[in-house]
Amino acid sequence: MNKAGVNLMAPFLDSTSLSSARRGHAAVIFALSAGVLGAAVGGAVDMSRLYTARERLQLVTDAAALAGKHAEVEHIRRNGRLGSRAAGEDAAEIYFTGNRSSVDGFVYGATKFPARDGDDGALRVNASGEVEMLFGGLFGIDTVDLNVTAAATAGLGVPTEVAMVLDTTASMFQRDGRPETRFQLLRQAAVRFAY
Repeated sequence: MNKAGVNLMAPFLDSTSLSSARRGHAAVIFALSAGVLGAAVGGAVDMSRLYTARERLQLVTDAAALAGKHAEVEHIRRNGRLGSRAAGEDAAEIYFTGNRSSVDGFVYGATKFPARDGDDGALRVNASGEVEMLFGGLFGIDTVDLNVTAAATAGLGVPTEVAMVLDTTASMFQRDGRPETRFQLLRQAAVRFAY
């Protein structure tokens, strides 16, 4: 108490004043954390969109590379190697262009760089585009560039050596309810695999 007989601590000791003071602290803490929470949610939404866009563009690019390599191999089988690279690159271009609509709404300006046959025989397709950020604009990031690459290879019927190890233990010669033994079935499967 002071000289006038007034208790200066009374407002702090009153239970109603104390509870309203706590509510005030909660409001301040919520106001400070709401911005951080909003930024985290916005970032999660943008990262999810970016991931989905990259996956869709990668699928279209992979499919274009596979279609191009398939066309190249078919051209070699039918007409020989002359012109096979161009046939593969053209098929990749046509396939990419035909499927580009599946990335619309996610990737803007999706373009494919010319497909190239590498020294290793793989057909490589590169694609790029932009993804618009929904919340990134608040932080100065309006778009994110996206680049993906796909490569496809194929064997051309080259003879290959394969070594097989077959189980010849006693259990393989027992019958288990089928007309043939396990070894007979294994031998048939090996022959089918080889030819």
